[in-house]
Amino acid sequence: MTLQLEAADRARLDGAEGPAMKLAMQLVAKAADILGAEELAPISFAHLDSCFYTGQVHLDFARFLKANKARFAVPTWSNNGVVSLEQPELKPESDNGETVRGARELMQLYAELGAVPTWTCAPYQLPGGPGFGDHIAVGESNAVAYYNSVLGARTNKYGGYLDVACALIGKAPHAGLHLDKGRKAELHISILDLPERLRQSSLFPHLLGHVVGRISGRLRPAISGIPKTVARDGLKAISSAAAASGGVEMWHGISVTPEAPSPEDASELAKQYVLELPDFWRAQQDLTSAADGPLDCVALGTPHFPRASSSSRAESG
Repeated sequence: MTLQLEAADRARLDGAEGPAMKLAMQLVAKAADILGAEELAPISFAHLDSCFYTGQVHLDFARFLKANKARFAVPTWSNNGVVSLEQPELKPESDNGETVRGARELMQLYAELGAVPTWTCAPYQLPGGPGFGDHIAVGESNAVAYYNSVLGARTNKYGGYLDVACALIGKAPHAGLHLDKGRKAELHISILDLPERLRQSSLFPHLLGHVVGRISGRLRPAISGIPKTVARDGLKAISSAAAASGGVEMWHGISVTPEAPSPEDASELAKQYVLELPDFWRAQQDLTSAADGPLDCVALGTPHFPRASSSSRAESG
């Protein structure tokens, strides 16, 4: 397949908008070639992973963009950073001065390039984001799964620098999860035989996501039996756990998520799984590493807690 570019994109490749935009266009065009895309899809939103500092190359890249007057073409939000700009006394455990300085500069650079400083790995919890059918460019794994599955926005998982490049030119390769055919379910997982009490418990979505990810790998599962009353936090838990344990970028909840197949179509998929109680006992064991005894620390919020979850935990505690 040959990638068809518009005149403006070809001009960028020739350097008409400067070296930063030329590099961004080269990155997106190469990704499109690798993915077999015939064209680029205009995007309306981006969420960046590249603002998370892991070394000097991140700074070099962002400095290059700023020096060459690059600006984001679409609304672009930032993932979390290594440090807090609002509370500089909070530092990484290593307290490495070079890392702290580099992380702060990197976060500031992306804000200067036009990124909205949201600093969250759960951008879908904020107002003003993308909606159903929107083409977007996102790198954070749980956000990719949530946007695709729950909201019906369209994004592949865009790694470091490619997320930035897409945001700069306002386009992404029209391939994978941007296509109708790339979003269809590939296997069916039924939880209909599980006790209703288990399916309604607050822990269940986390365990379900873990099990689904282990079974699915990077395939797109359709799940039968998720309660229609599942809360937003439950959908978030399924998305994040499935992305973490298996690399799932999109899942379907039959009668729950907007692009899910009908029960009849799901039952005809080649791969069929029926989950039972032992699957969830094993999942809980997998995710429980603490031994008996007093707790030294409790860490909450991966992905980022919304205010409502923080309040409910405080009230229940």
